[in-house]
Amino acid sequence: MKIDLKLPPRDRITNLFEQMEGLIHDHNWQSIFESEDGHKHYVRSIVNALHPMSLKKEMWNAIKWSSGLKNDPTALSDLLLEKVESFEPFLMNPNFSSPSPSTPAKLSLPHGFSKDTDSKRHKPG
Repeated sequence: MKIDLKLPPRDRITNLFEQMEGLIHDHNWQSIFESEDGHKHYVRSIVNALHPMSLKKEMWNAIKWSSGLKNDPTALSDLLLEKVESFEPFLMNPNFSSPSPSTPAKLSLPHGFSKDTDSKRHKPG
């Protein structure tokens, strides 16, 4: 499954669920996804396909702290449709591009720590 970035944000979510249902139907996997474990796999598959990463992380956090969400695709759909609205201006920005994996993240060190050439930590004084 792959999120279709050409669609409006709410349609992207609907399309992901349609893709998942299509895969289940095309491969006759209905019985696999009927169990509680199947529902968990369904939820994981949808969340893993999300973009941007910040939305994916937010959904993983929601699943982590909500006992029922991790095995309830309907609840996941409802929450995603609600959350995607807060990401909509960001998702619709035509100049948006994800940072490439080769781009190093900038690390902000806590006060009292500095980065030096021999990689030793400086303790706060």
